[in-house]
Amino acid sequence: MPGSVYTHSHFEPDEFGNGGCKRTAQIREILVKNNIVFNIADFELHQPKPKRLSSYIKGLMHNKKLTANARNDLNTGKILKSFEHFVKKEKPAQFILESVTSHHLMLTKVLHANKIPFIALPHNIESLVAGNASFKSGVSAPHWFAEELKYLNYSNKVFTISSEEQWLLSLYGIDADYLPYYPTDKVQAYLLGIRKAREKREDSRLPKKLLLLGTFYNRPTMQGYLELLKHISKFKNIELNIVGFGSERLENLSSPNIKVWGSVSTEVLKEIIVANDAVILHQGPTTGALTKIPELLIAGIPIIANHTASRSFYGTEGVHTYFNYPELLELLQKSDLKTPPVPRAPTLAERRFIDTIHKLNV
Repeated sequence: MPGSVYTHSHFEPDEFGNGGCKRTAQIREILVKNNIVFNIADFELHQPKPKRLSSYIKGLMHNKKLTANARNDLNTGKILKSFEHFVKKEKPAQFILESVTSHHLMLTKVLHANKIPFIALPHNIESLVAGNASFKSGVSAPHWFAEELKYLNYSNKVFTISSEEQWLLSLYGIDADYLPYYPTDKVQAYLLGIRKAREKREDSRLPKKLLLLGTFYNRPTMQGYLELLKHISKFKNIELNIVGFGSERLENLSSPNIKVWGSVSTEVLKEIIVANDAVILHQGPTTGALTKIPELLIAGIPIIANHTASRSFYGTEGVHTYFNYPELLELLQKSDLKTPPVPRAPTLAERRFIDTIHKLNV
């Protein structure tokens, strides 16, 4: 609808899905609660006519570099045409863009060129995530950071998911704010149900049953847990429960003290969280923020996390951070893990987000 607010995310808004889906569900709920009427952009409806030469030239001009990868240049040109066709036909008054990754980064330039105000909500700084390469230059992370900054700088405002990213982007002159992840109302109710079930437990003086929870398709998560398991799987007095999307890939690690659950239903996950003494979160260096941390705190289970997984939550009650494995061992041997308090919803940050939308509509 011309003159409307449009949004786009490459994740479906699944509040019980992976971290990306949860973040999109959070953003959509904030918009609905604040009576922000929006349309979801569908670029598949705006495919250009198949003119390969003109698409190739457009892609070549955008990349500003003659390479042997003609297919990438052709694809770049087609996507740019799709974005331009969308803008021309739909005439959005404002855009809320979560898909600030891969070729979707180019949409920031198209929106800026057409004077359409927009907010960027990156789930990560993609150029700093190990294994990610630039669609434009082919350069691997973290060496295409400057490219990503250039695209993000087209935005009227950026809201990051982690406080560290807000600080970093602001150092480069980008108008960045911080909107932490907090689960939707439906997920909160589910998590508070877990907390109520856990109230019958005693606080764990020495944790014996530990939950390793994560999305194992995520490369930093998988690498982090594989490294962690090398150090703690030898402790026979500790029972490890490995749960999450893609954790089936670790089934070969099953042993008397390690149980790999794989992907489980929300009801089974509830039973597992209630039964365990604490959660261990361990990641390799990466960006973004773990959506699991506020959720697990609401559920009332203590968290033991390495310094990377703890980003944006340093000093938070209920999050016990370690920087090395001797510190982890000390936590497991001496910690008095009490039930954490329910973290507050980021109402002020949500207000700033909504206020920004209203200001951009003026």
